[in-house]
Amino acid sequence: MLDHPDKAAELAVKYATDGQDARRNLEIVKLRNASPVSEGTRRHGLGWFDMDVLTHGEKTFLDRGLLKKPVGVESLFTNRFVQDL
Repeated sequence: MLDHPDKAAELAVKYATDGQDARRNLEIVKLRNASPVSEGTRRHGLGWFDMDVLTHGEKTFLDRGLLKKPVGVESLFTNRFVQDL
């Protein structure tokens, strides 16, 4: 998907439940490709978690009442598998 977004959009026409529009698929693929890329992933590779972003998300969910108590993102996410790659 990251390396060949056009091909991914074409495959979606055949395999995705609601993927009949290849142009729409390409826009969706572009959005999805942008979401996992950050300064951290550029430096450390895909799979890198930005703990500040995750902690901010947890706080936002708590503030909005979507979480009743902290989940402890540090205990759920780790970079140990990708930090030495």
